[in-house]
Amino acid sequence: MTTKDLKILVADDSPMTRRLIILHLEKIGYSQIVESENGLRALDIIRQGSIDLVISDWKMPEMDGLELLKEVRADENFHDLPFVMLTAETQMENIKKVVEQRVNQYIVKPVTAEKLEKGLNKILKQPDQDN
Repeated sequence: MTTKDLKILVADDSPMTRRLIILHLEKIGYSQIVESENGLRALDIIRQGSIDLVISDWKMPEMDGLELLKEVRADENFHDLPFVMLTAETQMENIKKVVEQRVNQYIVKPVTAEKLEKGLNKILKQPDQDN
């Protein structure tokens, strides 16, 4: 399986933001994408066991991205699941919270295809395409 064959879960409460992220992922070559409108639904999808990478917004109803990350890291079946946090949050104490939970990548909004590709390449140990 190549990295482009990964099944990616996009969790964000904004349908427009989810669509934009999915379009960016498709632009950089990913096609197996599942979406969720909140962290609780995302956790259900993850526990079904077929997700290879999570891209989650921080601020969502019912269960936010930080809570989702904590749940994933606490589950021995998924504790190493690659996790990307998306947020407009830039305060250092909040960034530390997700780093302490072993987030793999932290991307500040607005999200672009280039930011996503660079972040995913770091996680997946792929060379940047522009180098």
